[in-house]
Amino acid sequence: MGHCTAKLSVVWLCILSAGCATDQLSLQGREDWAARRMAELRAFTPTKETVAAPIQVDERSATVEAHEGFVRLRNGEWTSFASCSSHGGPAVDVVLAIDHRGWLYGANGHVCPTLGLVLPKGGTLHTSDDFFATRVVASNDRWRMKGWHLIEQKDETSERPPAGDSQKAAPEE
Repeated sequence: MGHCTAKLSVVWLCILSAGCATDQLSLQGREDWAARRMAELRAFTPTKETVAAPIQVDERSATVEAHEGFVRLRNGEWTSFASCSSHGGPAVDVVLAIDHRGWLYGANGHVCPTLGLVLPKGGTLHTSDDFFATRVVASNDRWRMKGWHLIEQKDETSERPPAGDSQKAAPEE
């Protein structure tokens, strides 16, 4: 995981500067969690039967009705995400996600009980690129609304097919 560790350090920035409260995972615990969850995300490939988390979209924001899960986007692309959220002391909230191409992303943000996303001005949520152009809502002002960071990018030839039927993608806005 050496290549990912350097890029993941951007996501862990708040952990390194804020420390950990007693009710939160240690830095080593978070690194272990991230390594385990990144492996699970990399291994995930949805089928037509995979249940997608409900998503509500308005003109400025989106809410995914889950703290981790799978989202089908309007064009048939998908993303799957996992989160680790604290509830006290300095915020060390982290979200990891992978898209249909196998590209792995990370963001600071509190996901409890839902994943809140702020769309860019005039933005939509039709593609995975749209999804990762959002900012994740965080639990305090210091780390509020941080964007996604690309942790690992596969080449374009490794693209996974979209999941299921694009007609069954995200609900109309």
